[in-house]
Amino acid sequence: MALFNPSRERKWFINTAKNSYKYYRSKLSSVDKQNYDIIFDAILYFKPIAKGLRCSTDKMMKLIHYVLRDNPVFYYTNSKFQYSKSGFSLNVQFDFDMMEFSVYKKATAIIKRLDEYKSVCEGKSNLEIIKYVHDNVIKDVEYSFNTENPYQAYSVFTEGKAVCEGIAEATKLILDYLGVKCIIATGKSKHPGTTSDVNHAWNVVDVGGGDFYHLDVTFDDGISQGTGTILQNYFLLTNAQIMETHVLDEKFPEVSETKRDVFTMQGQYFTSLFDFEQSISRQIAMRKKSLYYQLATGRDHKKEIEKSMTIIENVLRRQNVGVRYKAFYDKLKCVVYVSLDYHY
Repeated sequence: MALFNPSRERKWFINTAKNSYKYYRSKLSSVDKQNYDIIFDAILYFKPIAKGLRCSTDKMMKLIHYVLRDNPVFYYTNSKFQYSKSGFSLNVQFDFDMMEFSVYKKATAIIKRLDEYKSVCEGKSNLEIIKYVHDNVIKDVEYSFNTENPYQAYSVFTEGKAVCEGIAEATKLILDYLGVKCIIATGKSKHPGTTSDVNHAWNVVDVGGGDFYHLDVTFDDGISQGTGTILQNYFLLTNAQIMETHVLDEKFPEVSETKRDVFTMQGQYFTSLFDFEQSISRQIAMRKKSLYYQLATGRDHKKEIEKSMTIIENVLRRQNVGVRYKAFYDKLKCVVYVSLDYHY
């Protein structure tokens, strides 16, 4: 268990806020950047009032939204605030959810987990880091409102529970710490298992060289959705792909329109069942708990999926592996996800 060190936690907190990737700030005019910075400094140093904003009330509300999107470490700041006019400027009064000491105390669990991520991801490429974070946030976090604050990043680290906003904020906090540019995107979407549009949050990530793609960790959480698997359906999507199910509050012209085949990138696309068997044998020997793969299209998908499952069962018998498994199929794409629970 990590010990609470107020001085260390305060230093980490300030550095994290100052060094976060501030995408929304970068898009502002010089005047609005000054207004953004006034709001940022007030929240960072727990000042109850941000004074001297030179903007309209609508712009002020948007700037507060941008500050919170850019800085998920501000998890003690809610959307409740009051404002007053002073001559030609605005003053904003914040209502913080926690005292400064409590904020730093929450940071202890966050720092511990971030350092664990850093030790694993040292020397990895942006793409490898993004994949590792994507998979491990899904493994570690249950989609749930039953937590102290499901909308804030700290709930992911302290309770292992959150909803889409908390998950997206935690993902940005982790990737920022690991040096990968990450944006929180907001809008509306049809959540898996629902038919109506709901408010939603996800991420936009830099796979390297300013090549951005959409990443929706919540929608890829097959574990919370009952399939028992980590999905890849919302891993690195273009604007056109994400807009099939999402409505964006902001446009992201930085996002590449070059589609990336996630299965090919990870060596999980197979045109030969022999190659598939060799790969699966290696993964089961390593006791991988989650398998996913795509079989070549243009065939009878149902028969190919059945053959692949027979191969997996044969590999398990040959390796004398006792296991319970659950499989989920996307027959349109000929994609299979398998969750394995080894017991000897």
